[in-house]
Amino acid sequence: MILTCVSCSLPVFQVAKVGGAAAAKAEARIAWMVMMMVVAFLVSWMPYATLALTVVFKPDMNFSPLVKVMPIYMAKSSTIYNPMIYIYMNKQFQKYAIPFLLCGKNPLPSEEEASEVQTTVSPLNNKITPE
Repeated sequence: MILTCVSCSLPVFQVAKVGGAAAAKAEARIAWMVMMMVVAFLVSWMPYATLALTVVFKPDMNFSPLVKVMPIYMAKSSTIYNPMIYIYMNKQFQKYAIPFLLCGKNPLPSEEEASEVQTTVSPLNNKITPE
C-alpha cells in the first residue's frame, strides 16, 4: 500500500520539476494532500473492514460492545476528514470555506489586509517610513 502511494507520487514530483520551483512546490503540496487523504481514509475504514472480515470468517467469535461500535463510528466519521484536510492545505479553498462555516465571520486576515503597510510622510525631514 505504501509502496503504491510512493510509486504513484514519484511521477508527480518528476513532472513538477519541469515547470519551475513554484510549480514544483504546488505539485508537491497537492501530492502531500492526496497522500494525507488516503492515509485518513485507511485509518478510519481499516478497523471496520477488519471487524467485518473477522465476523465473516469467524462467526463464533464474541466481541465486547465497545469493540463492535468503535470501528463503526471511526468509519462513519471519515466524511469529515477530507474537508478538514482540504481546508487546512488549500489556501484558495480556505479563503471561502472558513467564512461559510463561520456564518460570514472570517477570523483569518485576507492577503490584501495582511500585505497592506501604511506609509507616512514626516513633515519635519520629508522621510517616508512604513508603520
